[in-house]
Amino acid sequence: MIILILFLLLPSELYKEAHKAYKSGDFELAGKRFERLLVNYPDNVLAPEAMFWTAKLKSNPDKAMEYYTKLVSLYPESNFVPEALYNIAQYYYAVEDYNSAIKFYNDLINKYPSNIYSKYAYEQLKIFSTLIYIQVGAFSSKENAIKLQQEITPILSSDSLSGNELSVQINQEVNLYKVKIGPFNSELEASEFLLRSKINGFVMKRK
Repeated sequence: MIILILFLLLPSELYKEAHKAYKSGDFELAGKRFERLLVNYPDNVLAPEAMFWTAKLKSNPDKAMEYYTKLVSLYPESNFVPEALYNIAQYYYAVEDYNSAIKFYNDLINKYPSNIYSKYAYEQLKIFSTLIYIQVGAFSSKENAIKLQQEITPILSSDSLSGNELSVQINQEVNLYKVKIGPFNSELEASEFLLRSKINGFVMKRK
């Protein structure tokens, strides 16, 4: 019965119900209302905003990513796209897929140069330009890259002298899977790590 009532509600009414739930702190209900608006009225003028809030209210980052990606794809002219692009980039940054993060930061800056989220993206890109990494391998086979990643990861957990929390990352560049350790704050710190760990590799700036 409740589902039928929601189906009969006009877009503006669903929108009001969603915001009412949000303001009262019932974020789960708000998310369901926004999602219902999307299902019932995907072509309505309120659909892009409903898509944005549906993503924003998802507790699962992967699910949120799905909706942000749909927003960018289905409603490219929406005012919510810049923030969606930034959130997508931030997601990739959080999961350490730095190549994808850089791509979306740059897409945001190129498409919306005067938007506030482009300024945030620019600040994030400045971080990448200063980070130091150690490349320990490059493979045509992803399986071999993963194998090396698994071999090196235990060494990082036993190292307590590095200033940053280190990780072993795999970045695909053209036809190679490059395995890198980092980030380090300086080339000296990276070099000292190589001496301590006795890992074969070379120091490089993040690209």
